[in-house]
Amino acid sequence: MSIRDPGVDLRKLGKILNRDLSHYSEIGLEDLLERARLGDIEGVAATVDVEVSRARQLASYLSESQSDVRIRGVLGTPDSRRLRNDL
Repeated sequence: MSIRDPGVDLRKLGKILNRDLSHYSEIGLEDLLERARLGDIEGVAATVDVEVSRARQLASYLSESQSDVRIRGVLGTPDSRRLRNDL
């Protein structure tokens, strides 16, 4: 996933992280997206200086946008989603 991909909306990513991403360099944004894609939640949180929960939301959003499958559709109950977060 790259910031040049048509599915990547920096405003949406900034809204998820509650940060303005316009001042980040292209290399910094590529690093952020790669960390989120690989599941490095702590790395994303440290890079953008946000809570781990927001970094997890970003990783979930990116994986859902790549696969076109919503987590809520696959994991139907709140218990199963909580288990996914714990793993």
